[in-house]
Amino acid sequence: MFGNLLNIIQDKMIIISGKNEYEFYENLKLNLNEGNIVCSNNHKYFCKYSVLLNFSGKRKLLFHNKNLGSNYLAMLLEFLMVIGNFGKENIDRLKVIKNFYPRNYLLNLDSFELRDGERIFDWHGINQLKTIVDILKKEKQTSRGILFFLDVKDTINVESEYSQPCQHWWQFLYKNNMLYMNACFRSLSLEEGLFLINYFELNMFLRLVAKWLDVECGDLNVFVGQLVTKTENSNYMKEALECESWKEKKDVRISDLDISIEYMQEDANNAIKFVQLDFSYKYRYLRERIRSKLIQEWVDLLHIAYLINNYKYEEAMNLYNRVEKDEFKLACATSYLRLLESNNKENSLLIQEILGVVKKDAEVFWENIG
Repeated sequence: MFGNLLNIIQDKMIIISGKNEYEFYENLKLNLNEGNIVCSNNHKYFCKYSVLLNFSGKRKLLFHNKNLGSNYLAMLLEFLMVIGNFGKENIDRLKVIKNFYPRNYLLNLDSFELRDGERIFDWHGINQLKTIVDILKKEKQTSRGILFFLDVKDTINVESEYSQPCQHWWQFLYKNNMLYMNACFRSLSLEEGLFLINYFELNMFLRLVAKWLDVECGDLNVFVGQLVTKTENSNYMKEALECESWKEKKDVRISDLDISIEYMQEDANNAIKFVQLDFSYKYRYLRERIRSKLIQEWVDLLHIAYLINNYKYEEAMNLYNRVEKDEFKLACATSYLRLLESNNKENSLLIQEILGVVKKDAEVFWENIG
């Protein structure tokens, strides 16, 4: 899953990888034994410098780790907001996502900063993602398939707190008959960045571009100038990196990534509008206007959470049973499990029935750490 195990320090460059998710955590744990303590924004951070995170082409789309506490419903909705380039201000985005909080069940994340949808799709009037795909279609071997997040004219003023984005560029590189992705971050938080959204987001963009180019997906390489974790989250990180040893696991089906570059933003915004309208019956036609069956599935998975939160358990069960079992459904089952357990104060028989089904799927997802 994560290439050959590497734990190499050469000229102070740290390379972290592993042939599966378990070995990646083990290698990461080894490299977190030492580091610098840095104070910033009223927090203390444990820092490692000049780190390369390598994830092989056989990786899963999501981290399958119960100890991470990920809310995959919020993760899917955040990704939809990125590819839909939704909202002019974070307050607009917050209104949509707040009903699917917390973003993480084990951490107190007091801020929400959406990543760079505008810089991907409308950077000085340019759709960078489409431009890169067009460049690579003309010449696969080029090294110029680069998407920029950093504009010196606008972001060089480091006196401003949020002047520079954490991500600086992505490069899509074709070699060995596969498409690779190199991403550069000036700084990346393990718990609030990589584990929360960045791993999934980068994975999705690499797989989508590879699909649009009709080539196989290669490695994902993430270079980080400063890899950080808050010292107050040290117990969380210790638990997160403690996993059972790797062994053969059940296969988990990955849905066809049928999101098209032509309709990506329109589909994502129709999905978000559906969520904004509280899945109202008279607006159900919006779902049918979504061309991507995958995004339709994500809408259904979000709808199930809405039904659970509004105590419509029978409707939730019926919709849950209609959604085809794949990596996304199993991941969201872990979030439904937490919702149902918190709702089941009266030990309802109906909730117990739904819990039984959802718990089995959640356990299948968490078993697939290898």
